[in-house]
Amino acid sequence: MKYSPEALRAVPFSDASTSDIAGLKNRVEKNNGLLEVMVHPWYQRTTYGFTGEYDASKGFKKRRDTHLRRTQSPTAPPTVLFEDIRHASTITTNLVNSGVTTGEYLVVPTDPDSPEPRPSLTWDTIANTFREIGAEHIVVSGQLFALTTITDSQCKVAFPKMKAVPLIEAEKMLKEYEKISGQSDAWREQNHIPVGCVGLAAIGFLQQGFKVSISDIVATEGKRVITYSF
Repeated sequence: MKYSPEALRAVPFSDASTSDIAGLKNRVEKNNGLLEVMVHPWYQRTTYGFTGEYDASKGFKKRRDTHLRRTQSPTAPPTVLFEDIRHASTITTNLVNSGVTTGEYLVVPTDPDSPEPRPSLTWDTIANTFREIGAEHIVVSGQLFALTTITDSQCKVAFPKMKAVPLIEAEKMLKEYEKISGQSDAWREQNHIPVGCVGLAAIGFLQQGFKVSISDIVATEGKRVITYSF
């Protein structure tokens, strides 16, 4: 599929110009403060060190590509791509392979196999830019989404910046995910929080005070509930 470099731009977060930021702000305002974040949408690994079966082949790629094509619309909310720093240079190729030929995408490089921003970026710097463009509600999609069990005391230590009681905020987010995905609440129990790169990114944005939703455009682990060390 042919594309024009002028029509399709993957802009490194640290290189975003005043014009780039103004364009994002305009689109966020037109979408009432909504911003979309896709975390590691093109990962090819079959496991991420978790137990259970990784189900990236079960419809995720098709839903991902359909969604990305929709983001080309000038009226769609802007999409920020979190990508492993080892693969950040392939984003334009991956977008084209997903059927995207136009649009502008802000790119946040991350640690390998982690949503943690790098090399000089932090959640604070990213959140400050998101506030600058008027983002209030962040919808997170991508790979991988799973759950783990945690106590209130563990949660407060692991996520000290979260303004509300962490488990309450995580519970609200998961209930919303269940509604949009059609997933029964029988797959989990109370005191579960989202993990995997999608889940930890969602928690990262919750810590910054944004309203956060987890999209149904996620690749999940078969068992969903995993053992995770904080």
